[in-house]
Amino acid sequence: MRVQLWPWLLRISAKDGMCLAWAPRAELIDMLITLRTSRARLQVLLDHRKEVLEDVTASLSEVDHPELLVYRELVEEAVDCLADGRDFAAQALLGNVLDSCMREYGHDWLTDRFANAHYTANMGSHNRLRGVLATYDASSRVRPGMFTAYLLVTALKNAFGPAPRQITFNRHLAAHHAAKGSYCSEFALAAVLSVQALLRHLDGYLWART
Repeated sequence: MRVQLWPWLLRISAKDGMCLAWAPRAELIDMLITLRTSRARLQVLLDHRKEVLEDVTASLSEVDHPELLVYRELVEEAVDCLADGRDFAAQALLGNVLDSCMREYGHDWLTDRFANAHYTANMGSHNRLRGVLATYDASSRVRPGMFTAYLLVTALKNAFGPAPRQITFNRHLAAHHAAKGSYCSEFALAAVLSVQALLRHLDGYLWART
């Protein structure tokens, strides 16, 4: 991941709620960073759905920790749904996987990876993610491994944050407000990118602690 692209990638994560670590391929990322609006970038995902899903599948093949296999299989099921055009079902499943992974492993991963952030015992995912982002200093040198973690946290803040309506993929609204506008193809594709990135980070974390 080229260092000179980092500011653009963080901007896309913040505005579009999707993490571009490990997927999609470089050619699509190069295309995305030239576009000025979220709508245009999300349309690229729709127009290149096949390639995006191929890249997500390839990334998921790297997730092999035994504790994550059930989650990987569920995300692979969501990928099959997306390939068949069943985008709303995929979005619902991905939101469930995202929330379950964060509760079971994500909070510990954040504490381990971002030890200088402030956490409290009963702090939920959204506030933990906010605390991590407060530690990011764009003027300092960040190792590539840490940058992909910041990239993921930036995207997940949108997914877990409170929102009156769905502008980017939002797990809470999709789970608790089955209304027009809560589900759309763009949100489903953005969600699968972020969930696969979370699994990749959790896989490295779980193997490192064994």
